[in-house]
Amino acid sequence: GGGGGGWGGGGFPMGGGMGMGGMGMGMSMGGGSDMGQFIKTGQRVSQSWKAAWQGYCMVNGTGKFDPAGYDSNFISGFIEYVGSLALTDMGGPPPMAMVGDKRAGVWGAPPAKRAAIMGGMGMGGGDPQLADLVNRVKSVQKSDPAGKEAWWSFCDTSLGGVKDPSRHDAATLQQFLTQYGA
Repeated sequence: GGGGGGWGGGGFPMGGGMGMGGMGMGMSMGGGSDMGQFIKTGQRVSQSWKAAWQGYCMVNGTGKFDPAGYDSNFISGFIEYVGSLALTDMGGPPPMAMVGDKRAGVWGAPPAKRAAIMGGMGMGGGDPQLADLVNRVKSVQKSDPAGKEAWWSFCDTSLGGVKDPSRHDAATLQQFLTQYGA
């Protein structure tokens, strides 16, 4: 028989939509539909989830927030990223499957970037002030289009165009927040 065609190599019923072209079902019913619903459910029940998804789309995607516009690999990358942040926040070790993955987020980054992103968490010398400043800059961008534009302008003129707040030091982030009045 022809059973099992929709099951990806990992045993999950969402992997086949990309390589096989789907069975003429299109994007809404393709490989990412269950995952897209998962993202939408998260957005309905959690403002933090919604803000995290939107931030991930701005940094890694097209800037549009509808999960139907992304393939299952993109959505998987977001889920893995959020899961790794939760795991490390609870003191767990980095998942080894992420090392070397393009979307590995914190753990696939070089050690210096990992330390900057995580504020040294789990390494004894964490900087909660830096983590707070990173979150405040991200909040300014998410809550106000003018804030996002101000951050991007600040990055383009002062920071070589690097827009990820976790890649800058506390003094730089504080300078922006002070100038913006946040």
